Amino acid sequence: MPFTDPDFGSTMVRVTDETSDFPHAGGYLLTEGSGSSNMWSADNSKFYVIGQGGSTLAYSFSPSTMTVGSLLNASFGKALHVPLRARGLV
Repeated sequence: MPFTDPDFGSTMVRVTDETSDFPHAGGYLLTEGSGSSNMWSADNSKFYVIGQGGSTLAYSFSPSTMTVGSLLNASFGKALHVPLRARGLV
């Protein structure tokens, strides 16, 4: 459900909470904050977050309706667990 940020007035939508589907229930989620990586697809229809322990969780997103959804191969209403590895690791 979209809401308006009280400080900046931007429309936002919450994607994750304590019940989000990731291997460390109740753990933390984060984004790559250095600015060198983009967590969004080129058309802004998909994005990912990083879960505790380094798990990658991908979602679909509709910018026009501000709705978040599941990607193919993910359970309905759940994130897709993507087996990505950090750059430089084999």
